[in-house]
Amino acid sequence: MILRWHKYSLNFKYPFTITHGSRTSTPVVYVELEKDGITGYGEAALPPYVKESQDTVIGFIEKVQPDKLSPADIPASLDYIRSFPGDNNHAVAAIDIALHDLAGKLSGKSISDYYNISDLPLPYSAFTLSVDEPDVLRKKIEENPDFGLYKLKLNGIEDHKRIESYVSYCNKPFSVDVNEAWTNREKALEMIKYLASLKCIFVEQPFPVSSINDAQWLAERSPLPLIGDEAIQNLKDLNTQENNFHGVNIKLMKCGGIYEGFRMAQYARSKDLFVLMGCMSESSCAVTGAAHLSRLAHWADLDGPFLIDNDPFEGIKIENGRIVLPGRAGIGAVPDRKHPEID
Repeated sequence: MILRWHKYSLNFKYPFTITHGSRTSTPVVYVELEKDGITGYGEAALPPYVKESQDTVIGFIEKVQPDKLSPADIPASLDYIRSFPGDNNHAVAAIDIALHDLAGKLSGKSISDYYNISDLPLPYSAFTLSVDEPDVLRKKIEENPDFGLYKLKLNGIEDHKRIESYVSYCNKPFSVDVNEAWTNREKALEMIKYLASLKCIFVEQPFPVSSINDAQWLAERSPLPLIGDEAIQNLKDLNTQENNFHGVNIKLMKCGGIYEGFRMAQYARSKDLFVLMGCMSESSCAVTGAAHLSRLAHWADLDGPFLIDNDPFEGIKIENGRIVLPGRAGIGAVPDRKHPEID
């Protein structure tokens, strides 16, 4: 087994602004696992608000002994790399995705086939509208008409104005993602009732992670589903937070890859919780891997490749609002020949 890595930076088409700040790019590390001349690809996307960085991910990868990784036994391989100290979920996710890609290619199976979910339909995916001025909001909607729904980022400042701008431009269903910005539960409930009178589908992470009592209070009263994101990183968190939300946003970077994401989706469905399959503005490499698991989701927010202008992979597509997978073995994403450093 050969293990390689590449540093890269994904550039946004527009500045991406949420509660946690604004950025114009996302640093990433791509991983390659090669066996018998076949290569599996993985990705660690590293927004500035997470603990990991390109340097920590590369340091983690350089400690990994490739001969202890096996596409024939992904759980054992993950047990090995998860034994390393520190917070390494993004690094683990990159290796996990590469292992799944390699396992699928060696067996001739897509990830959907690998997990026996190929018969389940692919959902609609949202397009994320970050915190922007009304004219930019409108321009983004006009430039991305293929999406059947949109995710509107809120930050607790002029939220009504942003919502009113959206509904004046677009009559498609939408969700809102607060990214922990609300702090008053009575005002939050009032806002959610207002959203329910529109075409809003759900509300994501209204309160800070530490506001557990407020989250439970709101979950008992909200007329719209509340979806946990920052509060639910992995399966353990989902188990402890399930009474505070009506569903979960599963992201491969948060939970450490496809294997843990699949386990989370299965658990959520067994508890009749809503599943949103999301991303952290990754490229088509990680997002196409996540798209397979979106067969287990009620909704998807897998728009990362459509927010950037230098995607080094080809994979996921959107047609008539729905996700379309490439139809290849493994995750299905392949390097774009315009970026030979990834090939």
